[in-house]
Amino acid sequence: MPAAAAVATPVAKPKPVHRAAKPQPAQPVQIAEAAPIAQAPQAAVPAGVFGTVESVKEVTTPGDSSGVGAVGGGIAGAVLGNQFGHGTGRSVMTVLGAAGGALAGKEIEKQHNATKRWDVTVRLDDGSHQTLSSPSLPYWHAGDRVRFLDGRLQPV
Repeated sequence: MPAAAAVATPVAKPKPVHRAAKPQPAQPVQIAEAAPIAQAPQAAVPAGVFGTVESVKEVTTPGDSSGVGAVGGGIAGAVLGNQFGHGTGRSVMTVLGAAGGALAGKEIEKQHNATKRWDVTVRLDDGSHQTLSSPSLPYWHAGDRVRFLDGRLQPV
């Protein structure tokens, strides 16, 4: 027979006791004198010079001609001029066509190589003017208030 087995009796867990909070006597409220309110440091005056945009102008700078347009235009003009006239007239028309084609080809090449920029003129608050150039269409329009800082315009 097995040894006497110990009988385990369950132990009851203590139940939490809820106590009602004792009412505290009312404390008199003391009002202190108004202390001076610490002011946040004033923001420094923004650096830069302020002004108003007076104008925005598109400027086209003609490009350089390398001669390719003149040569191509001259050849095309000579071929076209050779189609007109007979005998001496044909020779004259060929020369005139070559000359006219060369001039036209040179101008076409200049326009093709032309660059655009936009000049923004700003009247500064001190009365002076400043002009800035931009390779792309600027955001600014005449009448906009701006700040000129480090060679660039910024919104105000």
